[in-house]
Amino acid sequence: MRKAFHAIGKDYRVMAKQSIIDPPKTGIKYRESRRNRTVFIHQASAPGQAPANLTGALRKSITTKISSPHSMRFEAGGGKVDYAKKLEEGIRIAKRPYMIPAMKANRQNAIQHFEREIKKAIKK
Repeated sequence: MRKAFHAIGKDYRVMAKQSIIDPPKTGIKYRESRRNRTVFIHQASAPGQAPANLTGALRKSITTKISSPHSMRFEAGGGKVDYAKKLEEGIRIAKRPYMIPAMKANRQNAIQHFEREIKKAIKK
């Protein structure tokens, strides 16, 4: 089962991260500046869309942790990324989900991963 959880976790992480970097984002555009004085236009996400990538911190914080043969945690945030939950759940901002859609989109893949690992275990 652990192998199935690893495969499922990878599917979740890939899709959640991809949803953050994939266009089109249709929220407001605004000027963003960096410490090196570079100024650029950033296209934010609109409510209901996955967050738009700006620094990459949210995307990099997405992880899965397998704590036992029977459980897996899919999470984001921590450290400087204290806004991960706020974006996903819409706390003081309109929802910008990226984790739940990844889980829903991979539901069938998850079943297939478990089926494959069960078949391998039976053959042994």
